[in-house]
Order: sequence, then C-alpha cells, then structure tokens
Amino acid sequence: MTGPLLVVLHLIPRGVLAGLFFVMGAQALQANGITLKSLYLARDKNLTPTSDPLKRIQRQQAVRYFVALELIGFGATFAITQTIAAIGFPIIILLLVPMRTFLLPKVFTAEELSVLDAPTASPFTMESVGGNFGEDVEGAEVAIPMASEREHEEDEIVERGEASSKMTRRRASFRNETGGDNFEMQRLGSRNRAVSRRSTSRAGRS
Repeated sequence: MTGPLLVVLHLIPRGVLAGLFFVMGAQALQANGITLKSLYLARDKNLTPTSDPLKRIQRQQAVRYFVALELIGFGATFAITQTIAAIGFPIIILLLVPMRTFLLPKVFTAEELSVLDAPTASPFTMESVGGNFGEDVEGAEVAIPMASEREHEEDEIVERGEASSKMTRRRASFRNETGGDNFEMQRLGSRNRAVSRRSTSRAGRS
C-alpha cells in the first residue's frame, strides 16, 4: 500500500468498488460448494436430476454432516474477522488443510470425499509434484476427471475421422484416375465399333 497507489484507489468511487465486490460475491455464491449442497438437501429428491454427483453417495447423511462442518469452518473464519485478531484469519484456513487430510478420511469414505470435497487440482496437474498426498498411481488414474476422458475420446474420434477422410480422398482420386482410363477405353471402343459398322455396311452394298 504505497502512497501513489493509495491516491489512485482514493479516486475510484466507493459505489464502483461496492458494486464490483457485490457482483463477485453473488457469482461466487452461485458456484459455492456449501450453496450447491444446501440446495441439494432442500430440493425434492424425486426432482433431483440423476446426473447430480451427490446422488452417487449411498449414505446421504454424510452430505448433511459435511455441510455442517463447512458451516462451522465458515463461522470460525468469519468470527475471527470481527475481532482484533482479524489479521490471523488465514490461520483458520490453514488449519483446515490437516483436518481435510487426516481427520475427514476417518469420518467419510474415499468415495464420499471424492464427491463432497475433491482435490482442487486434478491428478494430471499434480503429477509434476509427485501426485496427490496419500494417493497411489492406480487411484490417480481412476480419479482422472470425466471431462478429460471425453476430450481424449473426442480426439480419437477426430483422428479416426481424419484418417477416414484421407482414405476417402485416396479412393476418389483412384476412381477418377481409373474412371478417366475407362472413359478413354470406352471412347476408343465406340470408335472401333463405328468403323466396323461402316465397313460392314459398305461390304453389304457391294
């Protein structure tokens, strides 16, 4: 927070900053994990689409427990910001890392945690630093996002399509070449037949 930068920030109207943070906060709430899980719990299960990942969890009580833990963590983080120790709120966030790594696997299964709180970075991204903590190679291969698998399949389809298009062009060129030769042969054959008919007609007249 240098002097020149503070002078520039002071020139920005407060309403602009308030509107900016309001829009950012509204967009973050729409994609927030707590919001999505809370809406899932409040929604009629018969109206919940089968594609919802939370429906894959067999123990639905685990979703409620996890949302409760998330609300407790949010409350602790927000509460410390209202005190004189507000500058230490990142410490609460850092404490959530060992809690997620060591404590939550004892309460929830690996399948439940993969849906409720999957790692932010995919195993493909974490390969450069040795993989995710406590995750073997087989588990990492299984945890590859479905989107990556779909992209791989689409690439294979595109490659097959390019190969088939090349083969089609080769066949077309071959047909054109052979078709041209056939056309020449047909033209010569028709000329020979015409000459033979003329000679036959002349011989008949004579």
